[in-house]
This record gives sequence, structure tokens and C-alpha cells, in this order.
Amino acid sequence: MIARTLLLAALVASAGCFELDRVNGPVLGYESDPDACNDGRDNDRDGMIDCRDSSCIGSGLCGVIIVEGARPEPENTFLKCTDRIDNDQDGNWDCGDRNCQAIQELCCVTEFSDYFCADGVDNDDNGFRDCGDFSCRNNPFVTVCDFEAVCDDGRDNDEDDLEDCDDPDCAGIGDCPPPPDPIPEDTIALCSDGIDNDRNGFRDCGDFSCSMAADPEVRVFCAARLENNVERCSDGEDNDGNGFTDCADFSCSRSTDPDLIALCESPDPVDEEDGFDECKNGLDDDGDGFPDCADFSCRDSRQEREIDGVMVVASPCQESITVTDPEDNLFLAIQEAIDRCTNGLDEDEDGFTDCDDWDCHWNPLMRPGADVAIAAGRPPEEGYCQGWRFLSATREWVFSAPSDDRNRPLYCRGY
Repeated sequence: MIARTLLLAALVASAGCFELDRVNGPVLGYESDPDACNDGRDNDRDGMIDCRDSSCIGSGLCGVIIVEGARPEPENTFLKCTDRIDNDQDGNWDCGDRNCQAIQELCCVTEFSDYFCADGVDNDDNGFRDCGDFSCRNNPFVTVCDFEAVCDDGRDNDEDDLEDCDDPDCAGIGDCPPPPDPIPEDTIALCSDGIDNDRNGFRDCGDFSCSMAADPEVRVFCAARLENNVERCSDGEDNDGNGFTDCADFSCSRSTDPDLIALCESPDPVDEEDGFDECKNGLDDDGDGFPDCADFSCRDSRQEREIDGVMVVASPCQESITVTDPEDNLFLAIQEAIDRCTNGLDEDEDGFTDCDDWDCHWNPLMRPGADVAIAAGRPPEEGYCQGWRFLSATREWVFSAPSDDRNRPLYCRGY
């Protein structure tokens, strides 16, 4: 126990930033011996530190510690996510456990920002790169997965099987031709191509122009695909191609068919995991496989809470939430995010305050011009907590040299 405590203390003391250098190679040697796998450094500069590096794991230097007779308990704190013990006894431990992965300050993966999610590299070596990796696609602070970030690099940046000018996102950008004029979506070919040809927000058989087409062959074609019976509302497929599956599709959930009502409106519905305390207890309360902040229902949770004597609208998973929708008033939302990240309160109660909190560093509201920089092939400029200031008077971002705690780099803690 004493040895383990000393190990943990050493890890905490030595945790720091990693810097990728895939050109010059290792400067401190490879991570394949006990010392290199326990020094808190990214010795081989592959973006993975110590026991998060496959070299250390492959060398058998990072095995789980078995504690005989221990009772299962939540694995969702800094200490329990760095002790190499499977505390909740679910077969996963430390940053391999979803409860720990939800703590971004602790288990930062290398594909966690616009830059790393658009560089064409599988940074975390999990077999998926960029927007094909859930750490990019499901990350609320990654914006490049919503569109084709670069339109002339020969890659499918947003992983939608369309690259560069073949992706509608690139229409009219650079050498890509402008988008075609809208055309009626009323033939079998146009009702099965996965494209919203008439640009009305609906595609294929999810568009009334297909499902109610004048051509009877088109109506028959769509009738065989509409999600309007128990079989097609419970098969896990988006049969009509409208972007919604099973009971998430209004044609299932708002049907007047008694069988579909019974299917989509269970008399004993699952209680969503969306309460502040539910999203902090280390349990998968709604049984969907995602506990706490790994569950999107927690990320959307909002509660008025008293923190250090101050009443605030708090989220269990994000300190930089804003009441204002950025689409309604971008500048007010930016100012709100900055205010929340400089008020000295730990509003998501994750142990990290203001600019020490991962979401204050990486929220797009606090990172000026990220999409523009990516499109130009540059790393995105950093945000408020890393040297930039948003001036409400001029509604501009200006850079000031790091001079106080708000500007220091954010460390990815843990191994």
C-alpha cells in the first residue's frame, strides 16, 4: 500500500503536457522499461504517457492491481482513476473505465480538439481516426466533425464517406463547384440516394414528396420502408432514411397505432439519467451503458444549485454552459462562458475550477476562429484560458501574453 501511495504521489507531481513530434522521433527514448513507464513523460512523443502508452502496456508494465476482498465502489475520482485498481469491478480500470473517461481533465485522449480531430492521424491508436473516433464525434467541444473541414486534402474529414468537393459541405468553397439548384425529390432514384435534393430539411422516404409522391411506384417503394409498424420501429435501422431510428422517429412515436403506442410509450418508461446527483454517483442509472457524464442525458442536465453561497445554474458535466443559445446571440454566449470560467466557482463539482477545468479550455465559444484556422491548414488559435481575451466593447478576440493563472496551459493529468 505504501509503495502504491508513493507511486501515485509521483504521478501527480510529474503529470504534465505532452507535445507531439512525429517527425523528430523520441528525444528521451522509447517507453518500454519500468522507469520510462513511470516518469510522467511522453518519452517517445507519440502522444501517450506512461501506462496510457501501448508500448508500456505491451511490455507488461501496467497490469491491474488486484485487491483481495475489496468491495465494488464507484470509480470516478482522481485517486480511484489513477490507482490501477478496478474499483467498481466491471472489468475496466482507470482511464479504460468509462466513469474515468468522462473526467476529461484526467483522461484526456489525444483526439479531443478540432486540431487533433482533423489531422489525419489516429492519435490515440485505437483504430479510429479523426471524426471516425467517438472521442471526436461525441465530443461537445469538437466542431470540425459537423462538416468537411478541409476541401482539398484528399481526405474524408468528417467521415461521411464523401471527401473534398464530393461532399456537399464543400460546395462553393475553393475550387469546388457551387451547390446544384434544388430539384424535386420524387423518383425512386432521388428517394434512395441519401441526399436532401430539394433542400427542405428532409431526405428520401422521410420526405413527404417521396412518401406521398404522385408516382404510385414511388409511394409503394417508400411504403415498404416507412417506420410505421412494430417490426420497422424496433429493428434499430433508419428504414426511411430521414435520420431518425425507431421510436426516435415521429412516425413511430406519434403513431395512433395501439401497438406502436405500446412500443414507444411504455407504461414503465426508463427514468433518464439527468439529475445532478445521478450524474455524479458513478452508476449507469438508466442502464444504457453510459454512466454519469459519458451519458448525453447528463450533459444536457441543468439545475439551479447553491455553490459556495452563490446560486448558479449548474451542469454536472460542464462548467462553461451558457443560458444564451450561441445561435441567438453569439457574443453574449461568449461573455457568459468567460464569466463562468473566471468566477472562482466549481460549478460542475468535478474538482477543477475555472481555467483548470477542461471544458473552459476547449469550449468553442472560448476558442476564436477554430473552424477558419482548420480550413486554412493551421492549428486553431487558443481561447480565453490560454492567452486570448474577448473584448465586449469591440466584440473581438485579442491575444495577451500569458501572465496569470488563467493563461497557463491545461495539463492532462493521470499517467
